[in-house]
Order: sequence, then structure tokens, then C-alpha cells
Amino acid sequence: MEVPILYFDDNGEQVFQTDVLRHIFLKIGSRPFVVLSVNGIHRTGKSFLLTKLLQQLLLIQGTLHVESDVCSPIKVKWTDDDSSDISPVGIGIWSEPITLKRKNNQEISIILMHTTGSYDPPATIQQNSTVFALSTIISSFFVFNVRKTISKDTLELMQYFLNLANSFNGLDESKRLCLPQTSQRILFLIRDMELRLKDFAHGYHTPTSKPHSTAHSQGNLFAQIFSIDPTRQPLEMQHTYRQVLSSFQQYGLFALPESSSLRATNRNRELDLEFQNYTQTLMDLLISTEIGLIYNETKQVNGVEISGNEFVAVIDQLEKIFKRSSHFQMIERTMESRAEMQNIISKSNLLSLYVSTISDFMSEQSRKTGNPGMYQKTLAEKMNSFLKICLDTFSRRLSQGDDDLKEKYREALSEEIQQKMKLFEFLNESKIKYARQTLGLKTEAETLIGELTKLNTQLSQSEASDDERLYETSHLEREMEQRLKKAHSIHLRKRIEELQGKLIKLQEQIYQNQTENENNIVQLLRIIQNISNIQTA
Repeated sequence: MEVPILYFDDNGEQVFQTDVLRHIFLKIGSRPFVVLSVNGIHRTGKSFLLTKLLQQLLLIQGTLHVESDVCSPIKVKWTDDDSSDISPVGIGIWSEPITLKRKNNQEISIILMHTTGSYDPPATIQQNSTVFALSTIISSFFVFNVRKTISKDTLELMQYFLNLANSFNGLDESKRLCLPQTSQRILFLIRDMELRLKDFAHGYHTPTSKPHSTAHSQGNLFAQIFSIDPTRQPLEMQHTYRQVLSSFQQYGLFALPESSSLRATNRNRELDLEFQNYTQTLMDLLISTEIGLIYNETKQVNGVEISGNEFVAVIDQLEKIFKRSSHFQMIERTMESRAEMQNIISKSNLLSLYVSTISDFMSEQSRKTGNPGMYQKTLAEKMNSFLKICLDTFSRRLSQGDDDLKEKYREALSEEIQQKMKLFEFLNESKIKYARQTLGLKTEAETLIGELTKLNTQLSQSEASDDERLYETSHLEREMEQRLKKAHSIHLRKRIEELQGKLIKLQEQIYQNQTENENNIVQLLRIIQNISNIQTA
């Protein structure tokens, strides 16, 4: 059965049931696992997809036997159902992990996760943000349901939520654990897709491939939707596409045709053949033992596959973060108007664009000049000019809400960008400071190396014997000269050892300085990004 792991009480307070989550992952034990999360707009067929997945996973596992009713052999009460008693906004999870085998006979566990109420008018931005962030962090395979098409508004909303989800790593104070940022793979599932079949085919599309049955004249739907064209697309749209896709390691889309039963008054009417065939193709793509994508999407942290027992430590960290995080508490808990939501999302995404653009500019300048920092005047000119672009874009894009509402969020955008401008200036000053310190240390090291080279030369000359000259001197003179040479060599060796020790310490200081510089820069950039995410909330 489905059990809730996240829901909101009557006062709108979030309830994160970590004990339930721990119990499920402890059942998995030492096995690697896949968490397949189904997300998307309310009532777009998430329950139907989950039921089909559960049915076929149980068939593969061997715990379900079907004889006659092939279409719906099991009845499952998911949260979207009218009869469900689980919170209408939140995250549910199937209580029993399903155990399958990879081709190499290694056992893995599959967990189905169900997000509910997302993007539905009763759900606030705070609730949607929490649901989306937690589901992307826990899951390894993220299915995102949309109907008809993937709109620009949908991607902007997703970008906003992904920014918040990715900022959780900045809230992890543990030095022993790095939280997973987002799911490893995303599949956009476009339901009831009305395609011009002469242009595109139903089925699975990736950035580099299209359905096998596609005619030569038919194009790649994924490439068509997510193509970036700087000549005709606004900068903020290009940024949205890049940021959404860069949040995942793998991505693709599946175009599912409309079912005639969805247009019928009787919802129990048998599914039409085309829809049923493509639904089965989707199931094969996801979970078949031969080509199923899930077998390669076991959960990872820092690129390393982890077990259910190991993931319990991640749950512990998430519990601490949720208890003390102010990310979502600052968002009003009443229902936001659509105009308010549009303003919040636009402000968030333009803040993200600003941070990304200035960061790229600083990196490009360093690459061109070979210097880590730049003139503050050059940086200020770029930041001020792009501030104006962002504010103009904000004013131009918004079409909802009265003038006071627009001006309120425009001023907030300006203030928050100016705060980040100060951080970028500090970041640039830090780069210059550490570069000067490192240059001074390197110059001192080069001086030491030069002195060591000279001393080594003197030592070699001192220890070299001039046989012809020594042959002409008396035994006593030879003995005295050899003693003097020995004393001089001992003095030189001591001096060389002293300088070598000093050089080693200097080189360690240079390394420590560079490491500290790099860590500080990374931390500053993370602070800038996290402040952006927190302020947008």
C-alpha cells in the first residue's frame, strides 16, 4: 500500500515522516536501489502510470500472477484517487520495496514514489517547493507528467523548484556526507500528445535518438522542444533550458498518444489499441529485464552507488535540514494568486540567470588574461549593465498583476541583485588578494631555489679533487686542505639542508594558500547561489 512520507497538516505545517522512510530503506538493507518518482500536474495520469508500473514490477518479481484481466489485474488506491485518505498535497511511497535482478544476477530494490497535488491551485508555492525538492533529492529516476506539451511556463516553474532543491547541499554542515542534489535521470512523459505524425512520432526521444520505427522524414521531438537558438530565443529562455537539463545526468521524453477512453463518459471503457501498445512500450523502456532504464539508475551519492542501509544516513541529514531550514518558512502559507506566483518565479529565475552570467563572465576573463581577478571597474560595468537587462526583462515579461505588485517584485529583484553584486566584488577582491600572496610566496621560493643551486655548485667544487695540484704538495699540506674541505662541505650541507627545509615549508604554504583560495572561492559562489535561492523563497 502507499504510505505518506510528507504531508501538510490543517495549519499548513509540513510533516516529514522520517521514521516511515527509514523503515522502508532498512528493508532494502545492503542492496542497491532505485527510487522512481512520478511527478507532475494534478490529475495527468500519475496514478494510472504508477499502477501499471507496480503491476508489471510485481509480475517480474514473481509475486503477481495474472490469468484473465490483463489491463488492470490489481486495484491500488493512490493518493490522487477520490477515495484516498492521504493528504492531497505531499509525497507517498509504496511500502514494500520490489526486488529484481540485473543481467549479472545482482539483486536491486525498486521503490515507487508518488507526488500529489503538485501545481494544483490549492497547493501553495511553499508546499510545491517542499514536495518537489524532497522528491528530486530522494529519487534516482524522475518521471515528470505533462499533458499535450512541455510549455515554457512549466519549465520555468521546474527551474525555480530545482534551484531550491540544489541549494540543500549548501545547508549540509556535515563534513562526512554530501547530500545528493537531484535525480540522476529525468523522463518527460507527454500524455495525450497530438502530433503531426508526418513530422514526429510517438515514443521515446532523446537528444540524439528517436523511436526506431520513425520514418526518415520524421524529426527528433526532444531536440525540437529543447533546442537552444541564441538568434531567436531570449537569454532567460536559453538559461532555463540549460539549467533544467543540467540538473540531471540523463534525460529524454516519451510521447504518449491520447486514449479514446479519456474522451468517453465511461472511464472503465477498454483502452484503445494504439494507446495500450504505446503504454506497453513505455513499460518495456522503463522496467523490462532486457532494455529497462531503471537497472542503470541505482541511487548514487558523489557518483558512488549506495545501499538502503547507507541511505539512512542521508535521511538523517534531511531530517536535520528540514527542521532548521528557513527556505520554505518564509513563503506565505496562504494560497498565492497566480499573479503573485508568476512574479515570484520570474524574480527567482532572473536572479539565477544573473548569478550564472556574472560567474561565467569572471571565469572567461580569468581564462583570457591568465589572472584570477580583474579590475573592479571592469566587473562593475558588466554587473551594472546586466542588472539593467534583468530589470528590463522582468518588466517586459510580466503581464499579470497590477502596477504596484509588479513594482514591488521589481524592487525586490533589484535589491537582491545588488546584494550579490557586493558578494561578487568581494569574491574578485579575494581572488586578487590570494593571487598576490601566492605570487609573493612563489617569488621567495624561486630565490631559495637559486641559492640552493649556487650552494650545490660550491659543494661540488669543494669536494672535487685536483690530483695534479695535490701531488705537488706535502703530506701535511694535503691533510690540512682535506680537513678544510671537509669542514667547508659540512657547513655547506647544513646550509643546504636548512634551505631545503625552508623551501619545503614554503611549498606547503603555497599549496595551503592555493587550496584555501579555491575552497573560499567555491564557498563564496555557493553562498551567492544559496542566498539567491533563499531570497527567492
